[in-house]
Amino acid sequence: MEYTFKTANEAFSVIYDDLAHDLDRHDITGFYQSQPRGRKCNETIDCSIKILEPQNCLVWSKVRNLSPIYLAKECAWYKGGSRLAEDAPSKVWYDLANKDGDEVGLVNSNYGHYIFTQRDNKNPDLSVFEATVELLKRDKDSRQAIWQIPIMKHRQDDDTPCTSSLQFLVRDNKLYCTVYMRSCDIWFGFANDVSQFIIWQMMLARELDVELGWYRHVFGSFHVYEENFVKDNDKYIKDMDETYIQGKEGIPYPKFYDERNYRDILAEIEKDFEVLTSYKKEEIKEKNLLVNEELKYMLNNMVNYKFIH
Repeated sequence: MEYTFKTANEAFSVIYDDLAHDLDRHDITGFYQSQPRGRKCNETIDCSIKILEPQNCLVWSKVRNLSPIYLAKECAWYKGGSRLAEDAPSKVWYDLANKDGDEVGLVNSNYGHYIFTQRDNKNPDLSVFEATVELLKRDKDSRQAIWQIPIMKHRQDDDTPCTSSLQFLVRDNKLYCTVYMRSCDIWFGFANDVSQFIIWQMMLARELDVELGWYRHVFGSFHVYEENFVKDNDKYIKDMDETYIQGKEGIPYPKFYDERNYRDILAEIEKDFEVLTSYKKEEIKEKNLLVNEELKYMLNNMVNYKFIH
């Protein structure tokens, strides 16, 4: 089943609303309850979402209270490409790092390692990202612009990558992106990953000097674990009402919907990410150092920062 949304925040808000309630209430197609490794979750399988305006790439909903500082540090971690747990943006990665073999202390899910650090198999002078730019400049109609994340090598490790591939196609002078994930937790995975993947799509489009097409995200399993189900419904409804102009059943346009060209929005996010990784939260707020309205809102509502170094 495919669902179509305007923005990343709308996609998160609507799908989370459908998945995060107890069994008596769910509106999504292909709904199941499963218990992988003994952890109960609600899920939908064989699901895809299409985001029509991916330049609106941030999940800023007060329901989630996502940390923009973590998001910025994760973006820098991906671009840096280090698999060392000590370089990761969260202490939780220490628990996921390999415990034995020839990759002790390394994490497997720094996706940026396979894109920005790994060398291209045909031209070792270029990273996979750089080689993709070269390929699509040379042959704009190519169907070979694929980034693959190794899963089989790490299957059943503590850190088994959830994402297997990203494919890019240029058509009508627009760059389209399709991501495939074998497994995605909407609370921790999607809320972070969708922003990072779309930022990469925008970076690639900028390098190619093309416009931005839609973004599609395909899931084998799209789920939310029991600990992240809605527990306080009154607070949840209040927070959801702040997400949309007229609530979920009203006009589905987030209040931060931005129709500017993706180049302007990407430049703004990149500038703010540098601030978020360079200054303390209190200083950023006191001096009003951020320029992106969504990131300002996220920072003001950030309540949980315990996993950050």
